[in-house]
Amino acid sequence: MSSATPRLVTTEPKAQSPTAQPTTPLGWGQIVPIHRLPVITKTPVMIMMGAYLSQAEFRLQTVMATMLLGSLLWTTLYFYNEVADITLEKKQTVRRDIWITCFVLTTLTVVMGFAVKWSVGVCLLAMALSQWAYCSPHVRLKRNWQANILLSGTINPILRFTCGAVWGTGMPWLLLGMYVLLNIGATIRTRTLLRSRDEGLQYSQAPLWLEQVGKATTLLGFSCAIFLIAHHNLPPIFLLFFLIAAAYSVYAWSGKVTQMGQLRRGWLLFAALSGFAVWVLFKH
Repeated sequence: MSSATPRLVTTEPKAQSPTAQPTTPLGWGQIVPIHRLPVITKTPVMIMMGAYLSQAEFRLQTVMATMLLGSLLWTTLYFYNEVADITLEKKQTVRRDIWITCFVLTTLTVVMGFAVKWSVGVCLLAMALSQWAYCSPHVRLKRNWQANILLSGTINPILRFTCGAVWGTGMPWLLLGMYVLLNIGATIRTRTLLRSRDEGLQYSQAPLWLEQVGKATTLLGFSCAIFLIAHHNLPPIFLLFFLIAAAYSVYAWSGKVTQMGQLRRGWLLFAALSGFAVWVLFKH
């Protein structure tokens, strides 16, 4: 055959680059933070504890309404945190209506808090602003481990607790200290398990010595709990609650836990214990 004979040449279509492929924004079912939902239970417990030890009356339109609003607010804020994480850390797009819904629900919850009581509204507003500053794309204090401990471990537990205490006759400082210490310990443990994530995202990494601080604050927090039970500030049955929680804390700080996924397995137990605590306080 002559070299001049024309030949049919077929070419494979070039694959599009990943960046050129259209992406469908994620919807509600794809961003539900399932692993965070059990943690919502700590909000009504903290509010109820503050009300209980400040000798508040448990009425539907006061303490109960505050517990409901606090739980709704933190459900929305956890959703917002997940949306921001998916957008900034996983580089995925989330539907615009989800951002709008989170903003609207947060605003409505805070407004209803002011309608229940001015001081409750102030606490809810402060929690909303602190969480916005923590995870929002515009501020993103989550990049710094110090802000994580200050906001998640200290300020937000105080605000939750105060939401309940405003309905009583005074602030039970020892119980507040117990909750803050335990929350700081839990926050430190969470952050120390996220060093590899922080390194990959170029966030500040928690120093190794911080683990010793976390263990110390956890121990002090449980010591305060035992003192409160011994002096009849809390019902004696709470000893069972704290013994189980203390055993889990020992496990969490042991060398057996190296990833957040392992720690999250116990969050359902935490939710069950929180429900138990709420029931006990109602009975008393």
